Amino acid sequence: MNSNPTELFFRNFNNLDVEATLQTQWDLHKDKFVDDGEHLVFFYLPNDDLEQRSRLRAFLSHYRNEEEEDNRQSSQYHHARIAVVGDKPSVFFNFYGWEEDISFCFSLEDVGRSMRQLVKRLRCYPYNKNAPIEKLKIKSKGKFDLEPIQDICYCLADGNFTEIHLGNGKRRVESKAISFINDRLQKVASMGRIGRSYIINRNRVFRVDSKEHKVYFTANRNCPSRVLTFGDTYMKRIREFVYWY
Repeated sequence: MNSNPTELFFRNFNNLDVEATLQTQWDLHKDKFVDDGEHLVFFYLPNDDLEQRSRLRAFLSHYRNEEEEDNRQSSQYHHARIAVVGDKPSVFFNFYGWEEDISFCFSLEDVGRSMRQLVKRLRCYPYNKNAPIEKLKIKSKGKFDLEPIQDICYCLADGNFTEIHLGNGKRRVESKAISFINDRLQKVASMGRIGRSYIINRNRVFRVDSKEHKVYFTANRNCPSRVLTFGDTYMKRIREFVYWY
């Protein structure tokens, strides 16, 4: 028997019976290859409207950043697999880019079949705890540092230099133009160029306030949130990029 079994967590649910059913089906279909001690989080998405999708994005942003912070403090690297749960498969239509943070879209129409598919996916695509963390080399004054890309909130052009604003509150300056930084980050799905002056990390965005034209970025624990203000044109581009659905 696994001495460190996978623990299930449920978010945005209001039905204990559904939670109990998911737990029962997991216990029935899991095997030693997927029952590996990593957290498995089920997030319920009752419908496909923008409010619910925004709630999911906020959850992912905060959860992943808190997870990373906990790992740093404990010198470990735990990773949660996240399954989004919907009553019907149609809830997941038009999902785009969900592979970055979500392991599986789980339909409640046939819980047994969905759970078997989830277990199969986790078995075929296990999380590699030893996978390298993508980092950005930041060169300044004859030396360079490596910063995890997931820690970047946004990059701001400053002439031939680029300011890199991190979740820990620090501002790093790279002695290259933002176009050079963009070339290095363009294959990272979570990073996107917004106009001539900004590159933003959509996994760090937890609120888009169209009325105030403000975008809020999740900071690390005990650090203040970062906020940017954009015009109408850029706000439209940001909404299209951040709302990956």
